[in-house]
Amino acid sequence: MEKVGVFHNGNYGNLLIKVNMVKHPDWEKLGDDLIYINIVDFEGLQKESIEIPHPDGKISIKYPEVFDTSTPMRVRGKGFRRERVGDMYVKNIVKFKRG
Repeated sequence: MEKVGVFHNGNYGNLLIKVNMVKHPDWEKLGDDLIYINIVDFEGLQKESIEIPHPDGKISIKYPEVFDTSTPMRVRGKGFRRERVGDMYVKNIVKFKRG
């Protein structure tokens, strides 16, 4: 095992890494859960599924039979990994120009 951290008085200390997260317009984080903001246009409403970018690779999610924007779609086990693995939620926001 490679020694890391500061060497002081004959001992190696702990290596601490601080990570600053940067906001992204399509993603939110709530605890261990990831939330993807999906803007759906009129053509997107006609599709049966959506492909979402994810750190593990693209994920294809089938839209439910009843498209309800008040309830996010849940994908278990695709959230942030720490002590436990969170879930990923997809918030669907419908936006298109009429006419």
